[in-house]
Amino acid sequence: MVLDGPVLALSDIMHGMASSPTTSAPQEDDTSLADSATPEPLDYAQIEVMRKRVLELIVSGASKMSTSSREKELIEMVFRLTSTRTPDVAQLYTQAKTIQELCRQRDFIIKEVAEERARWEAERHGFDRVAEALIAGRSHGGDSTYREEELERQVAILGAENKALRQKVTFSP
Repeated sequence: MVLDGPVLALSDIMHGMASSPTTSAPQEDDTSLADSATPEPLDYAQIEVMRKRVLELIVSGASKMSTSSREKELIEMVFRLTSTRTPDVAQLYTQAKTIQELCRQRDFIIKEVAEERARWEAERHGFDRVAEALIAGRSHGGDSTYREEELERQVAILGAENKALRQKVTFSP
């Protein structure tokens, strides 16, 4: 069986993700996000907190103060970015584990099938050699079978009976 593509390791799939999927409280400090080179993806709870905060800014901004077009655009961008459903880190981790287990099972099945085919091939070659040996023994006038011995015995009996009947015929006037 030929593999459809390259096999990925769990570390290839889980690049940049936390090893233990936990939900952390949303961070209010913007400097903590800027300090890390690759921030962790937001989980669903964090996205919901951001959406609520954007909605609060829209509602409070419309009544209390005037926002510039740039601020409105940023608020709209954040609102649109948080409106799309992103997969949860825990879900991705679980799916990666499942994929890894399925790959392991597939490899096991492939190995078992290969071993079974090898066993069948060996068995077939064994049967071929036994058949060739029987055919060779038969063609070289080796041991006769029971059927041949029975026929030879019947021929001998019939030959003896025939000889006895001929003698009776020749001695009778």
